[in-house]
Amino acid sequence: MMSDFNPYRYLASEGFLPGYSFPRLPLAAYIPRSGNRRNADGDYLQRPRFLAIREFGPGALIYHEGARYQVTRVQLPPDASGDPATAEARRCDGCGYHYAVKVGADVCTMCGEPLVGKRTGLLHLHTVYTTPRERISSDEEERRRAGFRLETSYAFQDHGTRKGRLTSHVSDADGGPVLDLDYGDSATIRITNLGRVRDKPGETDGYWLDLSDGRWLNDRAAADAIEGTGMPVVDEDGNEKHRKKRVLPYVEDRRNILVVTLDEAQPEPVALSFLYALERGIEAAFELEDSELTAELLPPASGPHRRMLFTEAAEGGAGVLRRIQHDKDAFAKAARTALEICHFDAESGEDQGGPTDHEKCARGCYACLLTYANQTHHRQLSRHAARPLLARLAGAKTEREDRGESRSEQFRRLAPAVSSGKAAPRNGQASSLTPLETDLTALVAQGDLLGWLKAKAYRLPDETSALVPEAGACPDLVFRLDGANLAVFVDLPGQTADSTRDVEAGYRLEDAGWDVLRFPTDTDWDAIADNNAAYFQLR
Repeated sequence: MMSDFNPYRYLASEGFLPGYSFPRLPLAAYIPRSGNRRNADGDYLQRPRFLAIREFGPGALIYHEGARYQVTRVQLPPDASGDPATAEARRCDGCGYHYAVKVGADVCTMCGEPLVGKRTGLLHLHTVYTTPRERISSDEEERRRAGFRLETSYAFQDHGTRKGRLTSHVSDADGGPVLDLDYGDSATIRITNLGRVRDKPGETDGYWLDLSDGRWLNDRAAADAIEGTGMPVVDEDGNEKHRKKRVLPYVEDRRNILVVTLDEAQPEPVALSFLYALERGIEAAFELEDSELTAELLPPASGPHRRMLFTEAAEGGAGVLRRIQHDKDAFAKAARTALEICHFDAESGEDQGGPTDHEKCARGCYACLLTYANQTHHRQLSRHAARPLLARLAGAKTEREDRGESRSEQFRRLAPAVSSGKAAPRNGQASSLTPLETDLTALVAQGDLLGWLKAKAYRLPDETSALVPEAGACPDLVFRLDGANLAVFVDLPGQTADSTRDVEAGYRLEDAGWDVLRFPTDTDWDAIADNNAAYFQLR
């Protein structure tokens, strides 16, 4: 299996190089030799990841060179135990944000909704293998053509000290709030296959997988297999039973995304109409191809909707979504263009009737809202439903939210408090030098943990010498992380006894739900940081 990591691709994802020059590896389906085909070794049919999850799913039918093939097996990279590597994750039911499963992460940082339940058995989809299918009933073929139930989740990625999420607020001409924009470059997009569209109501999500060879099992074969990854089980005839596991195939990639959050939730027909109208407006206003931008509604699954996800499909991105979030008038330009595409006057909002005087458009046509990609929603789409929101946005202004203090500004804010604290460095002030300019050993000897963290390019604390009243403790450094609060003490030789900083203070903090670390000057600070990388690493 080829590795997806490439130094040039990594640099492109960080914005140092144009990402379109270093595309991600596609997924492949192996097509075996059949009939009079010349290639004795078979062919590999390649698709981009987000297309492959739709076309190469379990049991999917692939038509290639006049023949029909069915996906029957998937490549299974094993983990350290030798079993197929699966994962688990959480997805917010309120906004679709993606989270790794960890202790303390119970509330969505994007929308504030509680995180309920988790997805288990997540299987990263790799190369799939097919077998020829000569006979298939029309009912089965129609069922398989109906496709899969796909679930999209996303997560913004910080780039070192640079936040991965930029926020702007869009107001109408009268100053009234209309929507918010959250932009992220190289954000993680994950698409998970939950099952078939035509599965029976109430059926459990996922597919049965044979753990020995990666074959997808139908209901009959799954009934004869045993669930679990333990020791082999032998039946009465001495034959080893197949082991099975229910899995959810998924793919993921890094893309530039824009999350649009309406100030007021809209009924699904209105939200869908606005979504596709805005997508067409952005494409036309900024000269994008249809395939370069995708859009979809975000949860909740039913009822009124507030959030929409726009994704730049091109490798490396076109930079348009960044302009939409950054430029003052870019969103208004897209809204005016969308009005014109939907046969309304961009200035007055008056209905023009259709694309020409001889062609009238009632609810929608292929010159405005309707496309091949959104045909499952055609019955819900109406250009008239999208007009009120687009008209408000035609004269809108976009105001960027302050990104907050930089790393250097954060250090300058914290350093005076450290220098005057109870565990101040021996020289009386925190260092502001880089590793090339200072002796890290000297920083350790002085007890200058803040300067050492900055010199090592580790995460800086949120507070210094902060009193924690519920524990009667005053840690030297405080890190407030997602799902955890960390208190750090620096132990200097000959330090005056202090009940707010001693070992008992650490125990009281732990009883109050805090994590506690100590950095004595006579120990290896690198080892402490490495063993607790989740707290100090920026990524």
